[in-house]
Amino acid sequence: MIDFVRILQTYCTSKNIAYHYGRKANLNLLKSDTLTDKIYCLHEPSPRKTEMNKNKTRVASYLFSGMFFLVKKSSLDMPYLNEVGNSESVSKYNLNIEPLLNEFNTMANYFGCTEMEVLQLDAIDVVNVLDTNKDGLLITYQIRSFE
Repeated sequence: MIDFVRILQTYCTSKNIAYHYGRKANLNLLKSDTLTDKIYCLHEPSPRKTEMNKNKTRVASYLFSGMFFLVKKSSLDMPYLNEVGNSESVSKYNLNIEPLLNEFNTMANYFGCTEMEVLQLDAIDVVNVLDTNKDGLLITYQIRSFE
């Protein structure tokens, strides 16, 4: 079995995405570099459920479920979209969230082309994540990997 941590880490490395794994308290301590275009994957530990074969004699698969952030560096004073007449061109949605939707789609297609079974892969917008102030997507997943 290849653990989902390694699968996600390998994907991020191949796409030049900064991958960090740990509890929210640890991820909150990350020093953010000044590259505004850098994408970060902040992956929180999650359960690994062992699934046995029908005879209960051996492991047949593993069910990974959890969440991770796919985010970019942001600024607190940026508008979310176009509140009170602000220009969308300098908004959190336009600069940070919308471009990550394409990356999310690429990631979903990548997982779909592996031997894993993607049961759930959902994304919701997030802003001002952690003390390092990042915007992007919170992705929840449920993926089965076969032995």
